[in-house]
Amino acid sequence: MSLEDDLVILGLRAELDKLRAFATAIMMYWPDGDVDGGGLQEMAIKYGLLSLADPAPTAPCAVDCMCAEYYGPDDWHDGVECYRRTALIDPDTNTTGAPR
Repeated sequence: MSLEDDLVILGLRAELDKLRAFATAIMMYWPDGDVDGGGLQEMAIKYGLLSLADPAPTAPCAVDCMCAEYYGPDDWHDGVECYRRTALIDPDTNTTGAPR
């Protein structure tokens, strides 16, 4: 195996660890409870599935931008707190080199 292959494997193992930790946290609520949207977002941030957009957006990113529904027109001037999918769950930004 090459050094490049080793690095891909290490990256995949790190991804698996994050996903497993996220799944474990979610399953702590089963079978008696449920996870609300805020709790799900907090866990996704904690385990690296979501991260803050940098720089903070000063306008909606798309027609269906979720932030556009949350923030009013006067909130955008200095940028808003906008979470985006990380490469861990967004195959378009995957950087491990592994096929998806």
